[in-house]
Amino acid sequence: MNIESTENELIKAVASISAILETNNHYTYGLAKRIEATGKAVNDLTIGELSGLDAAHKHYFNQNNDEDSQGSISLDDLLNQQNQQRGFDFIPLESQLLLKRVKDGGHSGEFLADAFISSYRKTPFDHGLGEIIKLDTEAIRLFHEILHIRHVSGWTDNALYELEQQIIELNEELS
Repeated sequence: MNIESTENELIKAVASISAILETNNHYTYGLAKRIEATGKAVNDLTIGELSGLDAAHKHYFNQNNDEDSQGSISLDDLLNQQNQQRGFDFIPLESQLLLKRVKDGGHSGEFLADAFISSYRKTPFDHGLGEIIKLDTEAIRLFHEILHIRHVSGWTDNALYELEQQIIELNEELS
């Protein structure tokens, strides 16, 4: 081996690792899971090991991009596949439970009411996210359901509007 080929290999390795910066969070999350599976910290991997893991993950990540499968997956199927790969299922909003919690008042009732109105109206949310620590698990679940109200199939603006009006009415009664 001569200095020029070593230099070329060095540039190729750096470019390969640097390309990870240009990927999306789904790619880097999957690559991080592969790295975790090795039992080694990132800094303990050799350049060759990291490049090999990146190449294997790139192949896995792009497996649906071959000529046979291009264009053969619907958007709904792609979104479902993406959601499954993320390991996250959207849960429909339990509107009656939300109304009960708002009616019960207190910090969680106010927090959930403000979260719903902010999410529905796309207005500022006047709470720090650190306040989540004050919520019980049911309220945290409701908060996540609120965040995803438009991601769950079957939602209608009329139903969300009616729920918003009920929440506003409850807030006025509590004031």
